[in-house]
Amino acid sequence: MSVATNYWRAVTVPFPEDGVRLIRRDRIKDFEEQMAEYVQVIAGAGANLESHYAAMRDEARRRLGDLYDETEYPETIGGEFRVSWEYPSFDPPAYLRDISPKLYEQQAERLQRRFDEAVELAEAAFISEFAKLVGRLAERLTGDVDGKPKTFKDTSVTKLKEFFSRFGELNIGSNEAFDAIVHDAKKLLGDTQPEQLREDLDLRAHIAEKLSTVQQQAEAMMADLPARAISLEDES
Repeated sequence: MSVATNYWRAVTVPFPEDGVRLIRRDRIKDFEEQMAEYVQVIAGAGANLESHYAAMRDEARRRLGDLYDETEYPETIGGEFRVSWEYPSFDPPAYLRDISPKLYEQQAERLQRRFDEAVELAEAAFISEFAKLVGRLAERLTGDVDGKPKTFKDTSVTKLKEFFSRFGELNIGSNEAFDAIVHDAKKLLGDTQPEQLREDLDLRAHIAEKLSTVQQQAEAMMADLPARAISLEDES
């Protein structure tokens, strides 16, 4: 179940309403296909557990003795292994247009503001995460400790590359300036591997200098972020 939930979060961005997230329309087909696979896997796992459930309940009854509580063990658990999703409409009810065109327009404007807020929050989350990842890598590539280059973990590089991939999939093109600096950073890093940065000091210095500039640009953008910036993993 958690695998399906993690996938749902990975391919969507938060919407300012509990349990609702936004997905690009061109990703819906892939989303449906992947979720359909998860449904089958979850159903299979549930059926397998159900086939052993009676024996597990008998074992609990034997082991717990007088402490065994029948109400804590339902007759069947098959219904507990389900996952579902839907695509709710956020358009104002059509009947409002006939009853009160003014009210219809007010509702449409309110919903548009919610979507605008969702775009701002997603943009803020991307910029914040990007600035941290770039800043962390630039810091580890700059300077030395006791005359030796600083050490860094492979994840300092791989996490930034993972960001590039995820940004490409989720980005809605709402901020051309940010799109440009992400593109520049991706091009700069290219296929560079962590070991190359450890062995090639000239390459290391070049990338560190350029990333420091990118970091400054991202941090400048952060000054204009909405106060209620959120993580891409948040539910609301």
